Amino acid sequence: MEIEKNIPVKQQRHYPFKKMEENDSFFVPREQKTMKQLRAAVASAIHRTQKLFGGRFTMRTEHDEDGIRVWCVEPCAQERLDDL
Repeated sequence: MEIEKNIPVKQQRHYPFKKMEENDSFFVPREQKTMKQLRAAVASAIHRTQKLFGGRFTMRTEHDEDGIRVWCVEPCAQERLDDL
């Protein structure tokens, strides 16, 4: 394996889960990923957020807009956010 230098780290997406109130939503465009890859990435982020901060979120594929919309069903638990 070749060691490479000065390769910048790719930025991660930061979804606004912790700022959301009930019935808020946001849209994630597909960009270069397949819809299956995007759904997996967003589902993983939702699962991680629910496990760490509580709350409930759901997502639906928006075929006409070529992406995924995520809704907050129940906001993150405030006491868990206060511990940050």
